[in-house]
Formats: sequence, C-alpha cells, structure tokens
Amino acid sequence: FDPENIVKLAMEGGCSAVASTLGVLSIVARKYAHKIPFVMKFNHNELLSYPNRHDQTLFASVEQAYDMGCVAVGATVYFGSEDSRRQIEEVSEMFEAAHDLGMGTILWCYLRNKAFKTGDKDFHDSADLTGQANHLGASIGADIVKQMLPTTNRGYPTIKFGKYHEKMYDT
Repeated sequence: FDPENIVKLAMEGGCSAVASTLGVLSIVARKYAHKIPFVMKFNHNELLSYPNRHDQTLFASVEQAYDMGCVAVGATVYFGSEDSRRQIEEVSEMFEAAHDLGMGTILWCYLRNKAFKTGDKDFHDSADLTGQANHLGASIGADIVKQMLPTTNRGYPTIKFGKYHEKMYDT
C-alpha cells in the first residue's frame, strides 16, 4: 500500500478527486493537494468491535481536512441503524462547519436495519427506503449523495413501517 502511487494512479487515470481518510491523505497532502482535489472522509466503521455493529465513528475533523488543502469532506450514515440519529447529528454539524469554510460535502447514504430484510427479500436497496435516506442526506447538507442503485421497491408496505401512500407506487 503506497498512498503516493494511489494518487499518481488517480491523476494518470483522469479521476476528478481522491477520497480517503486522514491518515492516507496526510501522507501525500503537501505534495499533491494542489494537483488533484482531495476529499477527506472523517468517519468510518472501525470493524473490530464484536459483535460488529452498524456505526460510524469520527476519526478526523473538518479543520484537519481544511488544513491539508482538501476541497471537500465526506462521511457515511447508516440510516435505520441503532446509532443513526447520533450519526445524523454529528455529520450535520461537520457539514455545516465544512460549508462555513467553503468546502463541499459528500454523504454515503446506506441503509442498515435487520427489519429491512423479510424472508428472502432484502429492501436495503428499495427505491422508497433509499429515497428517504437520500432526502435525509440532502436535509443535513450533503452537496453530493452516494447511494446504491435501487433494485426493488415497496419496502415500506412490505416491512409495514414508515409513512407511505399507495399512490406513490402506482401513480
């Protein structure tokens, strides 16, 4: 793993930016932040707690991203998870700080809830549920929302949760 080679590859490949964590970007920021836009992701799942849970932990600050020359910050929220309300509040505050510094914001909007699976059907990529996550992402200040493409629909009526109207599916 060589962060410098990753940045060089991104530049040679015509990428519009490099998105990574504080540790990776800080290694190459002084040399490359003025050559290709950097996006620092300030939270992620630490994946070592057992049992694993769908939570995002803050690992960096907007100020650190700004000081490294990043043009934007990014974060993930696991909508529907036990910790999603805290994640929403944290990311909303961080996005406000980023906007105050003139930085862009990118939100990875993912659904994580056991109730979104019923039998053999998985509604984590349902158009109605992911649409609500996208709406919430825009509501907390995301300039760009990254979402898995929907492959199904009718999540709300199937899991018998949330507010919906039949007309949203047929009209």
